[in-house]
Formats: sequence, C-alpha cells, structure tokens
Amino acid sequence: MATVTKLPIAFAETMASVLETSNVEALAPQEVSTHIGMCVYLQGLFAIARQSITERVSQGMDARTFAAEYEPALAGLEAILTTTQRIMTKAQTSVLPQPAEQVIASYRALMDDVMSLREFLANVVAKAKMPARPFDWKRAQEAEAAFARGETKPFERSAKR
Repeated sequence: MATVTKLPIAFAETMASVLETSNVEALAPQEVSTHIGMCVYLQGLFAIARQSITERVSQGMDARTFAAEYEPALAGLEAILTTTQRIMTKAQTSVLPQPAEQVIASYRALMDDVMSLREFLANVVAKAKMPARPFDWKRAQEAEAAFARGETKPFERSAKR
C-alpha cells in the first residue's frame, strides 16, 4: 500500500473500531471534541492522499506499478466503510444526545470523503489494470513518412517543471 494512504487508513480504521465498540451516547465533552477534531484531521489527510494520487498519475507512472501500489488501499477503504455502515445503522436505531449527534455528523462527513476517495481510487486502479492498447505500427510508419516529406515537424520539448 502506498505510504500516502497508509496513515489515514490506519487512523480511520482505529477510529471506526473505537466508535463501534464504545458507547457514543456517554462520551464526555472532551471526548466529543477529540472525536470531532480527529474527523476533521482525517478529512485533511484523505484530501492530501487524493491530491498526491492525482499528482502521481498526472506526472506519469507505470500503470502496473500504480495498481500494485494502490490496490491494497482499496481493501482498507472498504473495511472502513463496512464498519462505518454498522456504526451508522446503530446510530440510526437509537436516540442520541446532541453531543453524540455531533460526533456522528462529523464521522458521516469523514465517511463521505472516504467513499469519494474509494470511488476515485477504484476508477483509477481499474484503468491502470486495463491492458495497454497495442502499438499501431502502421500509424507510426505513416507519421514517419509524413515527417520525411516535411508535412510534420517534431514538438519542441519544454523544460520540465
């Protein structure tokens, strides 16, 4: 799994486990603040992960390497979402005090971000795992012939950023 996704996934798995096994209704005010703060912090980490993935893809990366590096993150995100579903079901079946509702609302916003990242990453990994198109030798020969006739000219390479 890529380093950029390891930390937020590990934190989110831990948080999901804590929320699933704890009594959200009985959280002390300091615990409520801590849970909400962790949700905000994790949202930032997942945003950084998505940005990093986007940058790596846009800079060009071997598709197989990308798929091998990021596919395990999908399993981690799926596990988080599965646990989250149980937490949300439990929260919907009980009347929660206002502080607990705030924790659940923050957690729901975090899970929306996790779901968005999971969908984005699943799409990119699926494309990376697709077989490469075969090289079109005829088209390459036609381009070389057009260049030889002076009909085309090569692109000037720009300096890398």
